Amino acid sequence: MDITKFLSNIDVPATDEVQLKAFLATNENDVRNNILKLWGEFILTENSIAGNANAGVEAHCSASLQNPASQPESLAEPADDVLNTSAVTQKAPLLSDKENDGTTEINPSDTENMTIDANLPPDNSPKEDLKEKAQNEELALLIKNKFITLPNGKVGQPYNFVFSAEKIGLTEIEDFWFANLEPIGLSFDPETDAITGIPKVAGEQSIQLFLKRKGWTEGKPVFERKLTLTVNPDPRSLWQDKPSDKNDPYWKPEFASQFLKVESTGMLLKTERKDVVAASQRGRSHAHEGIFRDDDFGMDYDKNTNWYIITVADGAGSCKASRKGSQIACQTVVNVCKTQLESQHKDFEHLIRELSKDRSDANRKKMGDALYGIVGTAVFKAYKNIEEEATKSGRAVKDFSTTLIVSICKKFKFGWFVGAFWVGDGGIGIYNKETRFLKVLGESDGGEFAGQTRFLTMPEITQPAELYRRLRFDIVDEFTALILMSDGITDPKFETDANLLKIEKWDELWADLSKEVEFKDNNEKSAEQLLKWLDFWSPGNHDDRTIAILF
Repeated sequence: MDITKFLSNIDVPATDEVQLKAFLATNENDVRNNILKLWGEFILTENSIAGNANAGVEAHCSASLQNPASQPESLAEPADDVLNTSAVTQKAPLLSDKENDGTTEINPSDTENMTIDANLPPDNSPKEDLKEKAQNEELALLIKNKFITLPNGKVGQPYNFVFSAEKIGLTEIEDFWFANLEPIGLSFDPETDAITGIPKVAGEQSIQLFLKRKGWTEGKPVFERKLTLTVNPDPRSLWQDKPSDKNDPYWKPEFASQFLKVESTGMLLKTERKDVVAASQRGRSHAHEGIFRDDDFGMDYDKNTNWYIITVADGAGSCKASRKGSQIACQTVVNVCKTQLESQHKDFEHLIRELSKDRSDANRKKMGDALYGIVGTAVFKAYKNIEEEATKSGRAVKDFSTTLIVSICKKFKFGWFVGAFWVGDGGIGIYNKETRFLKVLGESDGGEFAGQTRFLTMPEITQPAELYRRLRFDIVDEFTALILMSDGITDPKFETDANLLKIEKWDELWADLSKEVEFKDNNEKSAEQLLKWLDFWSPGNHDDRTIAILF
């Protein structure tokens, strides 16, 4: 007889070992009594079967002795499934008359070998200790299987994460702390439950979380959970800065900057003059590969005529000699504009004064023609000089492809005259922070794809009508800055060509510049400051950067 069918009557609300231990710890006496009762029923049933078997065997034996020949041959020897009375008697002795009355009396010696596989402590352990042990084991398992994540950190950037045991379902915890944070550059504040600091080591960092349950006292367990904190590297550290080949015939420095100090003019009533600062830096993508800076700039202030000339150019990165093309363009434009203004400034300035009084179409046409004679001539000469260099070096003109932005300007009593030419991407604008005035002097040729960018070296650009179409001029009141930029600046700071027309974007640009550059009169450190600003980080924007500012 199998006792397990009787044990199925015991309801044990447990699905794993921890819950079983907890159940047995709190219901030990009830379980023991139920098992003893079932054992008695088992013994009673076994004895009843044994009694019936003995009676049958005795009758069979008696009949066999009286007439053995009358029995079938198959019963001459006992079959395998016939009960063995001696075995039955040994397994379950016959009950006494008292036991047959329906009650079972079991001596303690009959149950000494009974065990319950629940890893229970000896009977002399306090029941409360067993219960607490089971609860601790259950909590330890819960902590082990709990899904706990820490937000990723980044090397060099502030980290702040507030941990809450209650929010992740560990409601039995009243105290916790983290360890092994110091090597990472972090620390844990038990007052705020926050992990803070600036990570200094990249990679997957192993840390420990220690927890105490409610009512913890000395000697009670402290739970531990190992966690992984991922610290991402500073993207800047992944970029290499390889020098370009100084033996190349078109080599130029990886960066350049210049400050042009302009003194006030006039004997009695001095006219305040603006200074000019410019900087150009090789992009990270070029530095990573050890290739050249393709951008360039140029500037001049003529003390005799008081005219400013400023230019910025961006050589096409895909063209092998574009760095030389941008250099030729800037140098040529500055030199030719200066020469043209020296010889024509009186007539040119007369037209400007007339325009300030009457901005009729007729006066604007005269102004446009005069500007074409100065700036247009300089731009065309720049193209011809590039063409000449291409012939001399045996290269195609296309190899020298470059954008070009030019401005000439001068202050008059009635305001500032600003003239401009623009081909390619980038941008140029007059910006007034106080009045929030903005005048963008042209349109970007950037387009959505690299193939849509226009370059000075394209023959159609220097055709008279096309060149004239790209000229701009205006007379404006006092302003904060005149800014010329390559696309290494406009792409990260304005993002789209449409944003070049939004004053908010220019406000943001100026605020960002002013954090690094001190725009005050005669600040000779501004060139160094501007060059430092050019190193700003913008994901995905790693082209050469060039900017020139009249302020």
